[in-house]
Amino acid sequence: MTTVRLPDPGALLARRAARLAELAPEDASGFLAFCARLAAAQAAAAPELPAPAPALPSPGPRPPLDLAAWRDPAAPAASRAVAAALAGRPLPAPAREAARRVAAASDAELAALAERVLAGAPAPGELAAATFVAAGLQVAFARGAAALEASALAGGGAACPACGAPPAGATIEGDGRRLLWCGLCGTGWARARGACARCGAGDLEQLAVAGGGPGLVAEACRACRGYLKLAHLERRPRAEPVAEDLASPLLDALVAAEGWEPLGRSWLLPR
Repeated sequence: MTTVRLPDPGALLARRAARLAELAPEDASGFLAFCARLAAAQAAAAPELPAPAPALPSPGPRPPLDLAAWRDPAAPAASRAVAAALAGRPLPAPAREAARRVAAASDAELAALAERVLAGAPAPGELAAATFVAAGLQVAFARGAAALEASALAGGGAACPACGAPPAGATIEGDGRRLLWCGLCGTGWARARGACARCGAGDLEQLAVAGGGPGLVAEACRACRGYLKLAHLERRPRAEPVAEDLASPLLDALVAAEGWEPLGRSWLLPR
């Protein structure tokens, strides 16, 4: 049985855009509607870019798209395309100005900010621009992952087998398997149920927000104090892990109040 699922970038991002648009009416802030437009712009940009850079040889346990080393030269163009698509849309002034700056930035400027985004260390004044750069990185890494061979990747671990990033969330499939999903490249991989996605301990607790919709819980580990959002597809069939993460800040607040920290990230939110 296949344990690794590689993304189809256009289909992945279009599905994410559709799910975010579906969830947006429940969000009075307008943030999810913005993210839906962002994902739609990502889906439009993906097929217009040149072929991604080839994956690196993988010495030892390093993944082929190691986020500490692999870079797609098309990533800045992806960030500019996404930013340009939103620069003329109704946005709060800081987001609109950030979109315009990113759309006009050089490859070198965007590559430097991308390094800080991948390291989780953009400066406070860069957070709005970092969202557009992270969107470009998602496009680039998804395209790189799509060019890999799933059979050459080993699932079952805590990090993405394609790029090494942590998961954005998990799903319980119809056959009962738990798949973790990378928030950077969109790869999915199987990890045994009943064990923490990070440390492997079996001392888990599931938490949910009352009225937060069916089939979405935070699976929290009492051993390492980390948590990951888990969507049961039988009860939440249109779930998309990055969209579910962005759309459930109350669940984050509930679990954080109990002292747990997120195991992964969706990349569009600073963490």
